This record gives sequence, C-alpha cells and structure tokens, in this order.
Amino acid sequence: MLRFEDWFWGTSGDPLAGIHLLHQRQEMGTAELEEVVHLLQLRVGAEEQYAAKLGDIGRLKLRADGFGKDDSLLCALYTSTQRELMTLSIAHKKMSDEISAIIKQIQTYLEENRKLSLTGKEKIDATWKQLEKQRCELVAIEKDYQIKCQVADVEQRNHELAHGENDLPAMDIMITVGRHNYTVEEFNSVLARMQCEIPTQEVKLLWGSAKDCFTSEDAVQYLKTILHIEEEESHAFFEHLQADGFVKNVGRTAAFGQSQHFQWRKHSNENEPNHRRRRREADRADFEYKKAVMSTEDIRLRLEGECLHYMNSLQHAEMRRLELFKQAYESLNVVERIAFVAIDDMCERNATFVETLNPEKEVEILVERSRTGTMRIPPALYTDFYEQYPHGCYGVSLEDLATREGTQVPAIVEQCLAVLDKRSPSATESHLEMWLGTTRDIASLHSLRSTLNVNKSTSCNLQDVEPSLIAQALKMFLIELPISVCSDEIYEPLKILYLSKADDSAPHRIASLRSMLHVLPTAHFQSLKLLGRHWHRSVKGLDPESKKIADLAQHLGHYVLRPCVQTSVTLHDKHPARLIKDMLLFHDDIFNHADNRSSDTASLRSVDLDDCEADAVDGNSVSLTAVHSVTTNWT
Repeated sequence: MLRFEDWFWGTSGDPLAGIHLLHQRQEMGTAELEEVVHLLQLRVGAEEQYAAKLGDIGRLKLRADGFGKDDSLLCALYTSTQRELMTLSIAHKKMSDEISAIIKQIQTYLEENRKLSLTGKEKIDATWKQLEKQRCELVAIEKDYQIKCQVADVEQRNHELAHGENDLPAMDIMITVGRHNYTVEEFNSVLARMQCEIPTQEVKLLWGSAKDCFTSEDAVQYLKTILHIEEEESHAFFEHLQADGFVKNVGRTAAFGQSQHFQWRKHSNENEPNHRRRRREADRADFEYKKAVMSTEDIRLRLEGECLHYMNSLQHAEMRRLELFKQAYESLNVVERIAFVAIDDMCERNATFVETLNPEKEVEILVERSRTGTMRIPPALYTDFYEQYPHGCYGVSLEDLATREGTQVPAIVEQCLAVLDKRSPSATESHLEMWLGTTRDIASLHSLRSTLNVNKSTSCNLQDVEPSLIAQALKMFLIELPISVCSDEIYEPLKILYLSKADDSAPHRIASLRSMLHVLPTAHFQSLKLLGRHWHRSVKGLDPESKKIADLAQHLGHYVLRPCVQTSVTLHDKHPARLIKDMLLFHDDIFNHADNRSSDTASLRSVDLDDCEADAVDGNSVSLTAVHSVTTNWT
C-alpha cells in the first residue's frame, strides 16, 4: 500500500509541506470524531428519555373501572402490550449503554492522539528551527574556513619567497614544562590535538550552562597517553596550561581537581612564525567546519527521523481513526437491531455502505489525491577546500561518484546488491517484502547510512546486516541522489513513449525504451542495469500480471525516475512505475540486446525518439480516449 513516509515530504519551497498537510489532516480528523461524539451523546440522551417514557407507560396501573376488573382476553392483550413496552424500554436502555461504550472508545482515541499530534508537531518544528539556525552557522563557519585557508596559503608563499632553500632555519623558542622542553610548534601541536580529541560536553551550572567543557581527569589521561609521560608530569603540564591562561575553571573552586570542568581560553602560543600560526588557524577552522557539518547532518537526520516517526504514527492513527469510524457505525447497526427488527432493510443498507469503507483503501486515496512530494531534505555535504569535490556518497551524483572512484557503477550500489544477491531469501515473496517493507528501525538505518557514507562499506562487514536494512539504505541513497538514476533529461521522452507506445506490441515498445536508456551517461546506465538485474531476478517465476509486481513497480518508480522540477502534475505521472515494470519483465531485452552500446545509440535514438514524438503528436495531440485507454491497460 502507499505510505505517508514515501509521499508526504517537502517541496523546494517548503521542506515540511507534507508534515503541515498531515497535521492539518489530523486536526480535521479529530474535529470529525468530535462531531461524531457530540451526535452520539445527543442520541444517548434521546434513548434514555425514550426508555424512561416507555418504562413509565409500561408501569401504568390498570384502572379500577376498566381492565382492572376485566379478566377477558382483551385484558390479557392489554397487559401483554404493557409488558412489551417494558421490554422495549429495557432494549432502548441497552442501546443507550452500547452507544455510551462507543463514545468512550472514541474519546480514548481522541485523548491519546491529540497528545501525539501536538507533541510530535512541536518537536519537529523545534528541530527544524534548530536546523535552520545550524545551517546559518555552517555558512558562516565555511566562509571563515575558506578565508583562513586562503590567508594561510598566502603566508606560506610569502615565507617561502622570503627564505631561500639555503637559509638557516629560524631558532624556535623553547617552552619548559616540568622536566621537558618543547618548541612552540610542538607545544601548539599538543594543544591542537587536545582541543580536537578530548571529549567535550555541556555543563549545567547554578548561573546557567557552559558549552564545550572537559574534565581535568580526561585532559591528564590524554596527555599521559600522547606524550608518554608519568601521571605526575601530566598533572604538571595541565597546571602549566591553567597557570598560563590556556584553560579556565568553570566551577566555583579555583583549586585543581579531577572532578573540575574546564574551558579553553587560548588555542595556541602566539610566539611562533606567522605562517605557522596562520596554518594552525586554518587547520582549526577546518576542524570547526567539519564539526559544524557533522552537527548539521546530525540535526538533519534527527529531523528526518522525527518526520518518519511522525508520518508513520499519523498513518497508524489515520488507519485507527478510520477503523474506529467503521467500528462505530457497525456497532450502531447492531444497536439498532436490538429494538427495531422492522428496520433491518435500513441496517442492511448501512452495512453495505460500511462494508465499502476500507481503511487501507482510504489511506491510498488520501495519498493519491493529496500527496505533496517525494523530495527529501537535502543532506549537508562536506566539500574539501583543496580537492573541490564533496565527500561521502549520499547526496552526491552518480557521475561524480563514478569519476571519483574510477568505476562505472558506484561502490555502494555494487556492494549492496552483491550482498543482497548472495543473501536473498529463497522465497520470492519474502524477497519482495524486503524492498516493499516500511522503515521501522530508523536508528539502525541511519547508523548503516553513516557507515556507508564514509566509504567503510565492504562486502564483508555487510554480511551481518539484515538484508531489509541494506535495501532500505540503498533506497535512501537512490532517493537522495541530486539526479535520479534514470536521468531527468529523458523524463518527458519516456512519458511520451508510454503514452504513444502503450497499445503497441511489447517488442516495439521495448526497442524504443532501449534506445532511450542507451543515451544515458555510463554511470546512470550501468547503475540502472545492475539494479534492474537484481529486481528482475526477484520477480522471476511470478505471473507478469501479479499484484506483487505492480506493487513493486509502483513503490520503486520515484526512486529510479524523477523529474528535474517536481509539480502537482508530475506527482501523478504513471510512467515511472511502468518503466520499472518493463525493467522487471524485460530486463534482458532492454539491457543485454546490444553488446556495443555506443555504436547503436545515435541511430536508435534518432529513429525511436522521432517515432515517439510523431505518435504522440498524431493529429496535433494525443486524444483523451487514447490516453484513457493507455492508462486503463497499464493499470
């Protein structure tokens, strides 16, 4: 089925458009249930009054001058009528109790989901504000990093020009700490490593909080490790830093102690050559830049996790709301039958209407009509100042990855599919569920994403990862690509193809499709071929008209083919799913038909693209009847 987590992300103008729409939908659903509760409460009051009136009628005493002194059949009929009224009164009282039970269930749902909606939305809004603030800080830090790198390069060149190769090196100033002497460069190098590698934390104080604090115990142990000195000398080194004002105690006590927290006041000794000092400042700016990128990405991933959790929760809540709505009306039908056998026809009509209410189908209709987009929040990328290309693989284009790695297919795609091919479940149904499954363990998925993103993935260390988690990580890689696997340049030609060739024979359509795909860049074509081969093997043996194949094609369509600019019209395009279905059923005919891709690309492209356009423009436009016929045949 269609899921909120796939279709209710943001747009280029509003990254949280889907969240806002779902929140409004949740509030509307809550208001609808409150209306139902109000209606049922009025009904309970009416039933209780009616039951009380019937009970009063049933308890009327016989008149002494009437049936009270009559023992004929007429009196028996009259008293029987009174007893029936009492039975009817009891039935209406039971109806009132049953309706009250329905009201209680709905009120319980409203109380639980009102808290869920408010707290989840507030949490997402707070994280989004934090992300916006962090992105602003990241821009400033990146600018500072670039400036300091440029300054350091200028100072280094000036130093090299001012001092020839035969010049004697300048004498370094020595710094004495305990029994050891250090040059300024050695001393500053120790300080730089301490500032980068000693773990920091935020410390709560009586007058507020202090950020980037570390304990003296951590500092002493770190010095002992990197300098290979005794603990007493480590204490002396740290006390020297405190005495010279490099660190300050953030607690009340000024005395040195292992439980004290400190902050850095100075980052280096200023008595070193200008070019070294500038280079050290650039290195520290690089560290701050990387740290800011990691912080930004952590917040973004946390926001994405919160959005996924919120969307899954709202989908579950919407399913539960519709089920509750259905149960309420089913229960009302049962309640009506308690006292009114005569209105069975009306109950059957209501039951027929209730039977048509399918929560799963309603959710799919909601997604089909109100979907906002598939665009995820763009990941933050670290671009090295000197190498001028982004690090990692998530959010990086296929061509950049292939160029950087020197391969036709990015390593992450090749390795993930290799592991999945080896560990594929024996049953085809289970293998399809691996790709169709929803995102459950978000924390593990983000952990695997981080591992793959820093190029630590190998076939060996993926062997212990669940196949479904690998599939989810690969899907996340595909959806975060700046340009989809099937390049957006042929998005419209493919759309024309599936409008114009849908009624033709499969070989004709596949030939046109093959010619279009063969003009893709090598990284895109080879990646698409590798993915298609894996999915083709997954459905091997299934009936081509199987619902599983249709579900898989619908699910994977936007992961493989997306337009350059997503609009409300492109969201409802069917040809991405149709492309996947052709890849699932005719993979070998599409990708393995021609051995030399470059030799037949030009001719196939010129012939088949022209054919597609000619067919599409037959009579200046594709008729509505033809489009309807195509859509009907493919769905």
